[in-house]
Amino acid sequence: MTDEFDINGSDDNEITQRHHTLSFNDSETIWFKDTNRDNELNDPNADSRFQSYTSIQHHSDDEYDCEDENNLNTSTLSITSSCESSLPYHLVQELEVPLNHHEINQRPRIARLNGLNILNFVSHLANISVAVLFGVWGLDGFVLSDVYVWSNHLTLVTPSKWTCLIWPPIFFFELMFSFAQLIPTFRARPIVQEGTGYFFVYTCLSQIAWAIFFSFRMFLVSFVCICVTFGSLIFLRLSQNLCCRNSMIQNRKEYWLFQFPFELHLGWTMVVLAVNLSLFSTQAGGKNSLELPLAIILMSIMLLMAFFFAGIVSNPDFVIPFVMIWAFLGLGFQLRHPNQELFERYSEEDISCLSTTSFAFAIIIASFSGPRFLYRIWRERFTIQVLQLE
Repeated sequence: MTDEFDINGSDDNEITQRHHTLSFNDSETIWFKDTNRDNELNDPNADSRFQSYTSIQHHSDDEYDCEDENNLNTSTLSITSSCESSLPYHLVQELEVPLNHHEINQRPRIARLNGLNILNFVSHLANISVAVLFGVWGLDGFVLSDVYVWSNHLTLVTPSKWTCLIWPPIFFFELMFSFAQLIPTFRARPIVQEGTGYFFVYTCLSQIAWAIFFSFRMFLVSFVCICVTFGSLIFLRLSQNLCCRNSMIQNRKEYWLFQFPFELHLGWTMVVLAVNLSLFSTQAGGKNSLELPLAIILMSIMLLMAFFFAGIVSNPDFVIPFVMIWAFLGLGFQLRHPNQELFERYSEEDISCLSTTSFAFAIIIASFSGPRFLYRIWRERFTIQVLQLE
């Protein structure tokens, strides 16, 4: 987000007036750029000469005490505004200014909604509508609902029907994201414009296509659609991590609004992809001798994905492993009480073995991820973060 200022300051007993640009990133770091000075010196690296204030204490709605990183002097920064400011005054800021004392007359420029914000919102509303119409309602009996197809076309990797209760939280949190990215405070944040980009739109569109084709039991096409959904969520997560990699302050609010929904969706998409592939194999006439090894391979991949995301050293993800635990528990209980179709196609011993394996995988993931998750909570609550500015 960017705001422009005219700054009146005194420097060597000379009154100067400069036009400055203010911008801040998703970590709420504020930067002042003296555009006049850059133009005069024709130096693209002019910002590096500015004093860096690392200790700023907010006293009122328009005043900060600033101390530079070299502890050379202390100054007061006064901000006057005739209307509501978009600056988050309640946060401790990091500030760079070229003068020791400024009186800033702010002319706020509120970020406008752009096409990306609108597409994110509209595409998610369409996704929810199709999920209700095709996934739950089945167009009032015109087609089979996705829930019916899920629970009546069982495979060796299909979890119990109750595991589908994860869909409402996914849609709810993504709806919170859709609303939050419309708010002026968040709509222009890098994590929305650059991190999320159009990947969420691609996710919604491919999810819509999957829901429709899955209800018609066109498992090959629906498998392709869910693969696109999975790829879009993977690239979305990578893009957000790259965008937020240099953030110096982790904002929990932004995590729950802009990252958690997609991690939850990504985890369950892995499960849906495995189920859809198994359904396509069955529909294509795959023999039992092929479907059983396929089920073991898919379960192993889900286990490895849980280990991978929980084991990332720099930024472990515990949402996806917990989704895998949810899926393995549902699969274990489903195979404990299989329907007649599974009994006709597979031996009781094979089904019982896979059920035990599912429960074992859930315990293994919990044993690996649980302690790491508790340690991370302990570290965040009892560790003092020290920020070093270059």
